[in-house]
Amino acid sequence: MAFTTKLKRGERYSRPEDPDTVWIIDQLIRLPGLPMHAKLIVEDRRRKMMTLSEVALRNSKLYQRLEQKIQARIQAEEAEKPMMAAA
Repeated sequence: MAFTTKLKRGERYSRPEDPDTVWIIDQLIRLPGLPMHAKLIVEDRRRKMMTLSEVALRNSKLYQRLEQKIQARIQAEEAEKPMMAAA
């Protein structure tokens, strides 16, 4: 499935049933033969994390993208942290 925009580190999402929990894309993961995946962390509890496919993350019944609030720290980390790729 092709999407018109690409996922980006720092994008924020919430689930309709739990709008107070904000999930942030921490890392993008490419896997051969599979759609793009994203490692998400909870905004105020960085140890809570999960990995989702782009297809699931873009499903508006499951997740809703929040207004962008990319911080300078995330932008600085973007330059330092290369995208993971399967070997």
